[in-house]
Amino acid sequence: MKKEVFKCRWSHCKHGGEVRLDDAVKDGSSYYHKDCYEEKQNIQKIMDLYVERVDPNPIFSLLRKTVNDLVFKDGFGADYTLFALKYCLDNGWKVKHVPGLRYVVRDDKAKAAWERQLAASQVRPTFSVDTEIDFDIAPAIHAPKQRSFTDILGG
Repeated sequence: MKKEVFKCRWSHCKHGGEVRLDDAVKDGSSYYHKDCYEEKQNIQKIMDLYVERVDPNPIFSLLRKTVNDLVFKDGFGADYTLFALKYCLDNGWKVKHVPGLRYVVRDDKAKAAWERQLAASQVRPTFSVDTEIDFDIAPAIHAPKQRSFTDILGG
């Protein structure tokens, strides 16, 4: 049986553009890789958050270009950019214009908070003992107390 292969509709696909049906996420009539779809959704969330909490009437072409430059050109991930924007807005920082997003993602406090969140969210490995281990513990034999010269004399 031949597996169906579709074209990933994300223009910034990092997987070569082809996605198998069992690995695909369908949105309408388009198919995406799971991480491509997540990145697309995070970019949309960034733009929605900016419109909702910063400026209801931004220049959308400038907003899209700035977000795309941050995510794809400068190498900040869409998930980090979304986190940094939420972090700044929740902590009362003012973002007054679209290029101000560049300062938000480069801020040391936002980076430190991101690192703390990543460290807290990492799954701690759990160890389980499948076999029972017997430890034979022999009673400790203490060496006799050394006698001093005064003990010999009865003192």
